[in-house]
Amino acid sequence: MTILPYVTLPNDVLKQITRLKLNKLKKRMFEAGRTELVYGDAVVEEIAGRCKEVETGARNIDQIIAQHIMPNISNEILEAMAKGIKPKRLMLGYENEDFSFSIEND
Repeated sequence: MTILPYVTLPNDVLKQITRLKLNKLKKRMFEAGRTELVYGDAVVEEIAGRCKEVETGARNIDQIIAQHIMPNISNEILEAMAKGIKPKRLMLGYENEDFSFSIEND
């Protein structure tokens, strides 16, 4: 038997994984409703920063996106559509220790 120790991924790897996951969401949003998702480096930094626990590691990225980002994106889009606005772009940011969301139409 070979024992392999579980080590925490380096921060740059966590950021790459985070970008891959966010880009997957970005593609999905565009294909579903032609809404562009735009996010900044602060979002990537925050998500990667929350994934340093040995027990969860990069698996936590999916949980953060599913529990903290996707529900809020859905709410923003539904609220805009209820007002008769077709969102062209959704801006995802991180400020004041929380994710921020805003809709832009051209």
